[in-house]
Amino acid sequence: MLPAWSPDGRHVAYTVSGTSQDICVMNSDGSGERPVVDGPANEWWPAWSADGSRIVYESGGVLFVVPAEGGESVRVPVPQIRVTRFPSWAPGADILFSSDVDLYQSAPDGTGLLRLTSTSSAEEAVAWGTDGSIAVQVSHWQP
Repeated sequence: MLPAWSPDGRHVAYTVSGTSQDICVMNSDGSGERPVVDGPANEWWPAWSADGSRIVYESGGVLFVVPAEGGESVRVPVPQIRVTRFPSWAPGADILFSSDVDLYQSAPDGTGLLRLTSTSSAEEAVAWGTDGSIAVQVSHWQP
């Protein structure tokens, strides 16, 4: 589920469902499947950094970054309003994500937190364009 192409197009990161949801990577021809994050928690929404060296993902409403070849995941220490999800990498090194239905931008170490929207709509499922523009899924809901 939730496939994401690596910047060079040689790999795909995705969520695989078993006893839990884990992040795996495979070659673009379908060979070489390997777990990147494999544990008891549910991991979702993998997204590659621009240089292909890291993957950001969401687990339990918290963002984590892991080396693309696997290894230790590091929590992105941003303040949480409610659930933080739908991460993607901005051009450069920042992460864009949705929290409490608004968009935020932060460095992977949690610094430079910037709220990008504050509306009555739900901004989710975000992607950066190569020109710095943002494409976003917007839902209208009433509490």
